[in-house]
Amino acid sequence: MSSADATDHPHPPQLSDAERDAETLLSPGHDLDGAGLRGAFERGELIGRYLVLEEVGRGSMGVVLAAYDPELDRKVALKLLRVSGDPRRLESSRVRMLREAKAMASLAHPNVIAIHDVGSFGDAVFIAMEFVEGGSLRQWLAAPIKPRSWQTIVRTYIQAGEGLSAAHARGIVHRDFKPDNALVHGDGRVGVGDFGLARLNEHSGPRLLSDRDALADGLERLRETLSDSSTDQNLTHTGALLGTPAYMAPEQHLRAEVDGRADQFAFCVALWEALAGERPFSGRNPNILASKVLSGDHEPFPRDSPVPAPIRAALERGLSPAPGDRFASMRELLGALEAGLVKPPSPARRWAGIIVGLLATATFAGAVGYGSMLGEGISVDRPSLCSAAELRMHDVWDPDVRAVVEDRHASAQGFARASLDRAIARLDGLREEWIIGHTEACEATRVYGEQSSEMLDRRMTCLSQRRGEIAAVSSALREDYGADQTEASRALLESVDQLLATVGSIDGCADLTLLEAEGEPPPAERRSEVELLRWRLSDLEVRHRRMGTNESMTVAADLVRDAEALGYGPVLAEALLRQAQLTDLYVSPHEALPIARRSMAEATRSRHRRGAVRAQSLIAWIEGAGRGNHEFGLWLLDQASAELGALGQPRRETLRVMTDRAALQYSSGDITGALEQFQAALAFAESHYGAQHLRAADLRFNIATMHLRLGNLDKGEQGLRRALEVYTQLMGPEHPEVAQIHTNLTAVLDERGETEEARMHAERAIEIWKASGADARLSKAYVNLASVASTEGAYSEALELFTKAHALKAEVYGAAHPDTILTLCDVADSLRLLGRYDEAQARYDEALRHVEDLPPANGVRVRVHLDLVDLALSRGEHLDALARVDALAPAVTEQDPKSRESARLCLLRAKILVALDRKDEATATLREGLERYTSSGGALRKTLELLLLELSEPS
Repeated sequence: MSSADATDHPHPPQLSDAERDAETLLSPGHDLDGAGLRGAFERGELIGRYLVLEEVGRGSMGVVLAAYDPELDRKVALKLLRVSGDPRRLESSRVRMLREAKAMASLAHPNVIAIHDVGSFGDAVFIAMEFVEGGSLRQWLAAPIKPRSWQTIVRTYIQAGEGLSAAHARGIVHRDFKPDNALVHGDGRVGVGDFGLARLNEHSGPRLLSDRDALADGLERLRETLSDSSTDQNLTHTGALLGTPAYMAPEQHLRAEVDGRADQFAFCVALWEALAGERPFSGRNPNILASKVLSGDHEPFPRDSPVPAPIRAALERGLSPAPGDRFASMRELLGALEAGLVKPPSPARRWAGIIVGLLATATFAGAVGYGSMLGEGISVDRPSLCSAAELRMHDVWDPDVRAVVEDRHASAQGFARASLDRAIARLDGLREEWIIGHTEACEATRVYGEQSSEMLDRRMTCLSQRRGEIAAVSSALREDYGADQTEASRALLESVDQLLATVGSIDGCADLTLLEAEGEPPPAERRSEVELLRWRLSDLEVRHRRMGTNESMTVAADLVRDAEALGYGPVLAEALLRQAQLTDLYVSPHEALPIARRSMAEATRSRHRRGAVRAQSLIAWIEGAGRGNHEFGLWLLDQASAELGALGQPRRETLRVMTDRAALQYSSGDITGALEQFQAALAFAESHYGAQHLRAADLRFNIATMHLRLGNLDKGEQGLRRALEVYTQLMGPEHPEVAQIHTNLTAVLDERGETEEARMHAERAIEIWKASGADARLSKAYVNLASVASTEGAYSEALELFTKAHALKAEVYGAAHPDTILTLCDVADSLRLLGRYDEAQARYDEALRHVEDLPPANGVRVRVHLDLVDLALSRGEHLDALARVDALAPAVTEQDPKSRESARLCLLRAKILVALDRKDEATATLREGLERYTSSGGALRKTLELLLLELSEPS
């Protein structure tokens, strides 16, 4: 569309200052040279501080370059935007654009392409932003793989919507959203970029198009300009109308002021196009297209599409011509789309099965409660009253559901197949337990008259909650993930034991003390809503890791809002607790703390004593581990433990408080106290769950870790061997958790010099993780195997393995991640041991660039500098090495005077002093190291002892 096309209206609306500036900035009628941007840029040329690498793209608005940021050692995308047009407006346009680019740079969100820097280059404006290796959303859709499911498409586009929503929250409107302006990272994360037309929402232009009369007037004026010309014009070109016509909202076609609802319209056009295969509005030229957009005359959605009605309805509302008829916000639209994703995972309707089933108890009880239908103590035939339990498990877990689950995971092999079989057996057992518990609860009141109707209400409320927890696991297992099914199945089955552990005790639903500690049962008229909300809470607990941060936090906030509207205190406390837990996990402990406090207050107010203890435990953890207030955290756990004692020590909460106490003691540096507490927790777990339970196995692993931290290699090794035995029995020899034990055993055995067995465990871990596709964890096994090779003197093999591990970590975590830097040091040390000193120095220089801004006592920084001492010593630069080691001593002592690093520093200093023929000082240094480092049986201690022995012998 040419500049002249924008003046075709007989009565063009008045342009605002913002729009005139935008036309100056974006006018397509000027070439790049005239705007101060040359036709080509040379590799290595400087733009600001950035070195040009290559040109990535070029258009009417400017040019995009791949560039290198030498200050932060990273690749960036550099966009140069032209400032052209009326010379009198150039400076004001450039200043406005700089201001708005800086505003966008302050927007930090995982679904927005990060802007690192903005500045000027001649008369142009440059924006340095995150470089994304992946393609656009449009390219992602067109990728030559099997068709993507509608669910995958919606979930992917929702990520883009999250980015737009975040921009709107900062007062930024994109104004040109389309599939080409959102990029898909290699890990599937979507980032919205190309905010080239974005403006701060300052309401400086004509009034918002807020009523249908204004819309009709605009449509009438537009129709006056329609031509019979059959010439196609580019409907996907950005021009003077400030947007791409095919995706523009009516208010953009009419040049009225826009807000976030214009982005909402464009988003709905894009998602409709992705799901239906064509855009909702068509026209052979922009005027015909605009006429259809303004009148709401969109194409019908394909009848044979599997996309459900709620998704279609949300899109149609978002495409309403009048902004006021659309969703109030992008957030509201995304909520509607997320709700539409809750689809039936089997031929039976999910809601009709799970939710109606979940609410059947309430229907059966009626408005007067569970126990009072026929009165208490009235003996009737058992089949007439208490034979419905099996029916209530219909579509939660029954033979039909089991068949769907087996079909969904038919491709499962190895550990995944074993996990599936184990999960099915456990769900079969839970079903039987639930049916028996439900029947016995019913009979106690209705058949035998041994139980009050109030107690029956409490038991049925508890059983309904257990049933919802089973339903959440069942629902996750039978979900159809479409094109992602194989990968999703493997990930789900790896963690299925943890998912099953979210189901509470069914036996506990017969414990009067515990039932009374849950607060009053919900009133009859609210029972069905409470049961549904609790099912949704269970569903979130099961799915949050697959959902990811944004979706999980949104769902948690929605649950709190719905619980507030419901007005039932216990379930509001539970919703707040889940929100606090996820906030602590995904956001920060500081933001989680007030939510956890509110949960505890609500639980206390509603006499939900178990809920109050759970919230108090979380507060203790946040205060201790998150905020460093260890004593206060431990005191809170003491109070929680006392309350649990009054409740008869329910096993789930009691074990959680015990393990939290151990973890807090560990984080405070009291490793001995942590060991004792973990041992007490293990005794409790074995007495309540059994010695072969997963919870007991986890505790054995923690106990072994504490022994190793205390330098007790013998006990640590014994604990790991016992944990390996139990994990293998529980999960099978191919499970990734078993590989983790193998790799930990590798490190212990290598430290003890038992390299043959260490190598066997390392190779077994690699074999398991390769089979499970766990690339990130595979790097750990490569590191351990490389360490074994280095201990054996096979430095070339060690170099090869360390290099492989470093490449994996760099790909998964990034070059600046601490784990990646440590493995880079391993690569450098292998080069040192091979005598390739210059190559080693180059690797250490790379590591130094990543750690130079870290505090001196930071463990990764200390490791790099200790290695540099070793390199100087190997080169015979003894005085330089001594200066380095003495300069490093305060940082190592501050970190931990009894640490392995402290002992290593003493060893290096002693070696340097020996080389300088200062043996008395070397002897004193070695004794100091042995006094500090109390680990028994380790290779480092043996080296210290051996060198001390050599120095003690007469020369």
